[in-house]
Amino acid sequence: MQAFLVILTLAALALVAASPRRFRPTRSRSAVNTFIAVWGSVVVGILLGPTVTALIPAQPITYAKPLAVLGLGWIGVMVGAQARTSLLRLVSRRIWTIVALDTLITAMVIAPLAYLALSRWLAPGRPPSAVVALIAAAALGWAMETRSARVASTAEAHRLAIVIRASGGLLAIAAIIAVGVASIISTTVTPLATAVSGATVLVVAATAALLLKFAISITSGKRGDQLCVFLGAVGLAAGTAAEIHLSPLFAALLTGVAIANMPGKGLRSFEAFILRGEHVVAALFGLTAGILIDIRIGLGGLVLVFLLTAMRLLLKPVTLSLAIRFSDDAPGQRLPASSPLYLAPIRVSPVAIALGVSLVLLDPSATNNRVLAVLLISGLLAEVVSITLTAMGARRVGATKAVAA
Repeated sequence: MQAFLVILTLAALALVAASPRRFRPTRSRSAVNTFIAVWGSVVVGILLGPTVTALIPAQPITYAKPLAVLGLGWIGVMVGAQARTSLLRLVSRRIWTIVALDTLITAMVIAPLAYLALSRWLAPGRPPSAVVALIAAAALGWAMETRSARVASTAEAHRLAIVIRASGGLLAIAAIIAVGVASIISTTVTPLATAVSGATVLVVAATAALLLKFAISITSGKRGDQLCVFLGAVGLAAGTAAEIHLSPLFAALLTGVAIANMPGKGLRSFEAFILRGEHVVAALFGLTAGILIDIRIGLGGLVLVFLLTAMRLLLKPVTLSLAIRFSDDAPGQRLPASSPLYLAPIRVSPVAIALGVSLVLLDPSATNNRVLAVLLISGLLAEVVSITLTAMGARRVGATKAVAA
């Protein structure tokens, strides 16, 4: 009963945080909207959870693991649905360059530094590979919202915003794949077992997608029936993965990829219907993450927080700028040499929150709760810094225009 009341409360709060009235396409409010729906929900979760007021205990959420896994599956399918082959063929070499460079820098710089910091922070010895992989994956990419940069509405700025959104979406896919592969490797001891686990996830994802396609075709466009079928398919993929201690996000991602590449107008319209719940699901997991954290991270945890935040501030804008500089401008595709949009990659991708929650749900422990706290605190700091720098840039541009007038 307690678990039911907790889930009902979280759902109600998520619906309020993600109210459609907050998400009108107005550039001046988009940063606030995104902060409220995602990171604002994290803050509310921290305030309501054991860290501050303990109005909502964390234990009922761990008891309701199947529902939480279902939510993770929803997120995985939404991310995987972006990987439609017809769309990937349209991705420019410049965007692929950004994705490759950010992945390389994360693997070569952020992952080793995170490993060293975790070695000092956690118990003496080698930190769990799954935790290192998760922190590195959470550092991949950036938030895809760009309207809050308040840039001039020019063709060059519009093209840069598209580049940021497209590369952010592809890097979100890469992050979930990285965690999924790491979960397979860390839970198996032989190459054969690794291959079997990987094949199992692929088969389950393909089966769930085929079942969903068949069920959608016989529901006659009834959204209620289609939603029930969708939840069943997602539950099959994500739940099976969770039961064998693999990433439910990864299995659901593969299901989303399979669904996106199946023919059928019914599937396309249903994808659009499912994507409407994006803000509600993001708010729900923000609340859940805030409740699950353990704020007692100590000095070592604080060092890791500031390290991850500093790496984002230093590396992400440089990564975007370098990749653009060293990729050729196609005819009519020139990007601005300077723009507030180059600061957009400072903001952490909301997928990082889902990755952290999945770590705690699959392996509840004090260590993992503290790792989740590190991810959330670092993300909040990056969000605040990004909003501050963007506001300062907007004021500077406004002052320049006033002087010129």
